[in-house]
Amino acid sequence: MLAAAGCLPNKEYRPGAAAVEAKTPGTRDYDLGYVEFDEQGDFWDRDQLARAVGLIKQTQKPLLVIYVHGWQNNASDKTNDVPQFHEVLAKLARTERIRKLDYQVVGVYLGWRGKQAYDPFLKIVSFPNRKGAAARIGSSNTITEAIFRLVYEARHRPGRARTILIGHSFGALVVERAVEQAMTGGLLTGNPVVPADFILLVNSAAESIYAKEMRDMMVSTLRFSPSRHCYQDSDDSSDCFLKDEPRIISVTSETDRATGVAFPVGATLFGVGKLYRSYSGPETGGTQVDQRLFFTHTPGHNSLLLDHRIVPLDMTAPVAGEPRAFEENLEYPQALPASGADAQATPIFATGGEELSNGEKTPWNWWRLNYTGNPSQRSPFWIVQVPKEILNGHGDIFNPNAIDMMAALFRLSNLLDGKDAPPIQINSKPGAVGQPLAEAATLAAPGPLPNNKAVTALTPATSLATAQAAPSAALAHAASSSARRPRERKKRPRKSVYLHLVGPAPAK
Repeated sequence: MLAAAGCLPNKEYRPGAAAVEAKTPGTRDYDLGYVEFDEQGDFWDRDQLARAVGLIKQTQKPLLVIYVHGWQNNASDKTNDVPQFHEVLAKLARTERIRKLDYQVVGVYLGWRGKQAYDPFLKIVSFPNRKGAAARIGSSNTITEAIFRLVYEARHRPGRARTILIGHSFGALVVERAVEQAMTGGLLTGNPVVPADFILLVNSAAESIYAKEMRDMMVSTLRFSPSRHCYQDSDDSSDCFLKDEPRIISVTSETDRATGVAFPVGATLFGVGKLYRSYSGPETGGTQVDQRLFFTHTPGHNSLLLDHRIVPLDMTAPVAGEPRAFEENLEYPQALPASGADAQATPIFATGGEELSNGEKTPWNWWRLNYTGNPSQRSPFWIVQVPKEILNGHGDIFNPNAIDMMAALFRLSNLLDGKDAPPIQINSKPGAVGQPLAEAATLAAPGPLPNNKAVTALTPATSLATAQAAPSAALAHAASSSARRPRERKKRPRKSVYLHLVGPAPAK
């Protein structure tokens, strides 16, 4: 009967040796492992995790990318996400910056039964059922074990590993549920644990109550000071942490109808009879807000949680000598001088230059990541609305422009290698050379700037510290600084509660 209805069987797709696709010189420059979970959240075969760990142990300096797929996908080659994940890993492995720093790309695909049926009608009605399965898997110990074990092994390799965790759609729900309790326990006991250097949630199909709870806990624990524009580890602490230091970024397309329209309708219908209360406080702007909003809307479509918006810059010219925005974003992370509600520089990035199958190249554009939230609710958990030119709809998450954006967000969160990679640059306009990012976070607040419109690149070039400490001298400084080399930034240790990962570092 299930077969006649077009339902997919509940089975493992990567048994035995099929759980590993090792690199082969000249054909595949990366390793890929699969770890699958059944309907109840248990491992289909724990040996899959052991095989994936084995791939990591074979590398000296891994760049580990863990991906949790969403609705209408599984670990089969017949679904969209497996071949697209292959393309992302191949692109990373071919990138000059990655090769120059001797990173070895390792991917791990965490699969579950996100696709339940072939029949179009059954696909639609499977939405609440698959959402329930994602919640079960995210709440299981096994998915948390897999993520933390993989990151632990990567971090204990001889080289300086980097780890990325990505969840899409219901996969973002899985990731949130899998890591939130571990992170909460770590933060509240003074031993913060982040299961990856960078966590990216794409078109999250999770109720926004999880993001609210996580952000509320971060705001309370990290104590962001609006007057000083920095994080403090206590109310009376004199220590400041860098404000612009995201560790979790949730991006949602403004045209994602699955999470923007279908999700609220389904959540409302299936939430009939539930009891809700009202919120009022700093997180709601002091107004009364029905709790139902956080259970019927996803983070990217909840205006009370959105705190960043990507808007276009009035520039379309590529950087001289750099044919692809992907390479540019990894090689030279950039920002414009501070403005609006930000005390620090506003990140910018490029998209374009990618050659398509028809021989044409994607158009080059520059974008600005504007802060639009309440400074008193600032946290390392950013929720970002993305224009359709980068993410269009729910499923097109690995298009060239989206991958360019992901590269920029990764570099914004952490340098590939603090010793060899250049710092984020502050420029008057996009370019390859500029002033190093100032680490001071106690500067005066900048003047207002509308954050919901396209903005033109600011001029002239000036370092963040100079522009804010002595605005009247900025023009004179820019004229003289453009003719000389940027000064080498003095390296000093930077204290941040979010630099700790799983377990102690290996002894040298």
